[in-house]
Amino acid sequence: MALAEKNQAETTGVQELIKLSKSPDELTRVSAIARLAKYGSSEVLPRILDALKDPSANVKITALNALKEIGDSRAVPALIAVLKEKDSPLGEAFFSVSQPSFRSMAAEALGIIGDKRAVPALINMADHDWISQRFFAAKALGQIGDPAGLPHIKNVKDALKDMPFLENQLNQFIPAAEKITPRKTFKDLEQSNPDAVRSAPGGGKLIQDLDESRRKASPKRKPKLFEDL
Repeated sequence: MALAEKNQAETTGVQELIKLSKSPDELTRVSAIARLAKYGSSEVLPRILDALKDPSANVKITALNALKEIGDSRAVPALIAVLKEKDSPLGEAFFSVSQPSFRSMAAEALGIIGDKRAVPALINMADHDWISQRFFAAKALGQIGDPAGLPHIKNVKDALKDMPFLENQLNQFIPAAEKITPRKTFKDLEQSNPDAVRSAPGGGKLIQDLDESRRKASPKRKPKLFEDL
C-alpha cells in the first residue's frame, strides 16, 4: 500500500472511531476510546479529553488510561481538573493502589507527562487523607522532578514504612546525598571494636598506619640523660 493510501486509511479509521466513541452504547464507547489511543495523534486528543466527562465510569477510566499512553502535555489542564474533583462517596476502601481512583489515575498520567504545571495540584493531593492517593501524587512529583515536591515525597515515603514495596518506589526519587546515614570513622571503629578491624581485610595495616600517625602527632619528649641524680 502506498504511503498516501495508508494515511488515507488511517484518517478514515480515526474518523470512524471518533464516531463510535460517541455511541449511546457504553461498551462501544469504551472500545473506541481504547483504540483511538493507539493512534496518539493530535486528531484524537480532543475526543479523548471529552471522554473524561462521560457519565460512564468505565469510559472515563479508559480515557485516563489513553492519556497515560499518549503522554501529551496538552492534556495537563484537563488532568489537573480531575485532581480537583470531589472524592468518590465509596471511600478509600473501594480504591487502592491496585484499583486506583480517577484522581490517582490522573496523577499517574501527569507523572508520565512530566509537566511542572501539575506540581501545585499534586502537592495538595500528597496531603490527602487517603494513603493511596498520597502515594500516586508523591510518585508523580518524583517523576516530574521539581524540587518543591521533595518534602512531600519524603512525608509520604515515611508514612509507607509498613508497605516497603510502595516505600521503595518513592525512595528512588530521594537524592542519594539525603539517603546517607552518618557513618563511624575508622578511628571510631578502631576504638570501639579493634578486633573486628584487625580481622577485616587490610585492617592490621590500617591500624599500623593509624598508630604511626598518632605517634607523629604526639609532642616529642627530650630523652633523659641522667636518671635520679
